[in-house]
Amino acid sequence: MIPLLVGAAALVIGGKGVKKTVSAVSKMNDAKDMAHRYERRAKRAEEKREKAREQAGAAIGQLGETKMNILTGSLQTFVKEFRRIKNVDFRNSVGLEELGDFRPDSPALKEIAAASQKALEFSTGAVEGGLAGGAMALGAYGAVGALATASTGTAITGLSGAAATNATLAWLGGGSLAAGGLGIAGGTAVLGGIVAAPALLVAGIFLENKADKAMDQARAYREEVREFEERCDSNIALMDAIRTRGDQIRSLLETLEGHFAASVEQLQAVLRQSGTDWKKYTPEERQQVGKAALLAKTLKIVLDTPLLREDGTLTPESEKMLAQGLDHVSLQ
Repeated sequence: MIPLLVGAAALVIGGKGVKKTVSAVSKMNDAKDMAHRYERRAKRAEEKREKAREQAGAAIGQLGETKMNILTGSLQTFVKEFRRIKNVDFRNSVGLEELGDFRPDSPALKEIAAASQKALEFSTGAVEGGLAGGAMALGAYGAVGALATASTGTAITGLSGAAATNATLAWLGGGSLAAGGLGIAGGTAVLGGIVAAPALLVAGIFLENKADKAMDQARAYREEVREFEERCDSNIALMDAIRTRGDQIRSLLETLEGHFAASVEQLQAVLRQSGTDWKKYTPEERQQVGKAALLAKTLKIVLDTPLLREDGTLTPESEKMLAQGLDHVSLQ
């Protein structure tokens, strides 16, 4: 009777062990599936963020190249020609009062000349860092300061706790404890019979604990990935805004430069026809010179307005400047 009771008890114990083992294996698989599913989501979020970062970087670089071309082209030509004019005085010229402090020897023109020269050095490779570094700096920041350092960088937050996450995924992806423990439990059930029943129950409990831990880790990873996705969405929104504003400012500069190039040609025509003495110019010629100077001053404002703060966010100045610049273009 006792052996029968012991046998019956062993069967009950063994049955519980098998049930726990089956349940543990199912939970372990669920944990692995959850981890793999959120690993894929994290990868997709990171890929989208990287694409947005590349597009924003391309927009910044294109904006910088546009600035570089203007500084080494029409603006440099303007500085050279405008400095030839003697006795410049816009104060008594109708419609040019705002250029009262803009003369061949004014600080504003000196800054334009300095930026143009530095841009030329970058474009010819005379400055360490080359064209790409100068263009990126110009696109992100203002002309003079950016060309002095030619450095840029936007910090983008990564997935925190990456090492811990990788360890979790490695374990969930088929760690030796899970595989070995289940194999021992299965072999014990077949070979041990009544004697092995307690061991089977212990193995089942052990696996159940491991499965619970795996599920907890998978859930924790799920929350981490969700937070990562939110950060990526925020990063993407910022990158999209940077790309959009960078493209808008580049378009504005290209439009202004088109008007400016034509004005510089008119300035050169005045110099050819009437010489270099401002006092001898007709009112129409003074207006032509003044228009070129006004556009040069406007271009300087656009070129000097930084697109980004040091922390990589958009500057409010760039938004304000863009609106004013578009208004100016509409009056041309």
